[in-house]
Amino acid sequence: LEKDGLIITTTINLSLQNYAILSFREHLSRMQKRLYEQYQSASGKRILDEIAVREMKRLNLEERSGEKRFQEIFDWNGTYTDSITVADSLKRSLTILHAGLMAMDPVAGGIKAWVGGIDFKTQPYDQVLARRQLASVFKPVLYTAALEEGYEPCQYLDNDSITLSGFEDWSPENFDHSYGGKYSLSGALTHSMNIPTFSLFLEIGFDRVNSMWSDMGFSFTLDNTPSLPMGTAEANIKEVAVAYSSIANGGYRIRPWCVRSIKTPGGEVIYSNENTQENVRIMTEKSSQLMSAMLQKAIREGTGVSMGSVYGVDFPLAGKTGTSQDYSDAWFAAFNPRLVVVSRAGASSRAIHFNSGSYGSGSALALPLVALTLKKVKQDPLLKERLITGFPDLPPELADALDCPDFKEKNLFDMIIDIFEKDKKDYEGTE
Repeated sequence: LEKDGLIITTTINLSLQNYAILSFREHLSRMQKRLYEQYQSASGKRILDEIAVREMKRLNLEERSGEKRFQEIFDWNGTYTDSITVADSLKRSLTILHAGLMAMDPVAGGIKAWVGGIDFKTQPYDQVLARRQLASVFKPVLYTAALEEGYEPCQYLDNDSITLSGFEDWSPENFDHSYGGKYSLSGALTHSMNIPTFSLFLEIGFDRVNSMWSDMGFSFTLDNTPSLPMGTAEANIKEVAVAYSSIANGGYRIRPWCVRSIKTPGGEVIYSNENTQENVRIMTEKSSQLMSAMLQKAIREGTGVSMGSVYGVDFPLAGKTGTSQDYSDAWFAAFNPRLVVVSRAGASSRAIHFNSGSYGSGSALALPLVALTLKKVKQDPLLKERLITGFPDLPPELADALDCPDFKEKNLFDMIIDIFEKDKKDYEGTE
């Protein structure tokens, strides 16, 4: 490519790409310092040493742990070369925070930004294509499947403690350890409640969720396990962007693309992408409208509220955060009718992570990458006009579809029904 002088035109928006890269530096440099500090404490050092010993054994490097070698070392203040032991090099590598971000047009499929990592020279693995557990970013797949089955945003789901026989008496838990009452579908998704989500999963069944998962374009094979609705399935950033695009564009699965044309130095067109792909409808327009409205509420009132309250991104958005077990991976997906943006952050090993949600949750670690990028878009009038637009109003027949309390206590009839419910539920799945 360098020698031939080919002229390659892409869908990438250079301003958006640069804003995303600047946002990585602004946010991750601070978070990286905090993670380093965590593993410099007495308990952190002990944990890191134990993980490093296991990794050295796995890589057959035990006998070389004390060897020194010169290598390039990534640092947000500037990459440098130093002599470092194999063991110390491994520890530093383990505690590096990686991240990826992709933005795309949800209608035409053109990729607008692709940040594959923090530094291509020293960390070349493309994080946009790295597959990790989705956590609550998975939940819209389940809720969309429910909408396709005729569920409504104001139908209520039990928030009672559930125990499954046959799975070592496994029980789902809400992040705040709360129980009781009922959540509307909209409320449960807005506040990312696990028990109502699991109740919904029991009602609609694995097959319907699996079908929607496949229709949305995910490649990972789902296992029929009770932890599935909490997001134990794996996917990469690109697949999540495609899935959320189907909600943003009215219900169609699209194929992301990037190269518009390739020309010779003399101007001869040797490749042209006319983007004539046939989009496949995978959900009804009604389901996409309702899911979009529910995810807009998640930004206004739920786990994505810091987009506006902290970062001042006040234009219309829908989205969902995700935090995997032990804060190993943090996710955030956001969209409006013209743009979908997905980010994920975390160390290369799931054993390395922040100790609390204050730093390791989706809203603390992944959301700011999107928020800071879109804040810069907000300050760029021409780019904002191109990429940001409001959501259309729901049609008259759906205008009141979310007009209900997120939570309500059970009435006397509900309590009587509960008396006859079994304490343990059977689950036909794969252990």
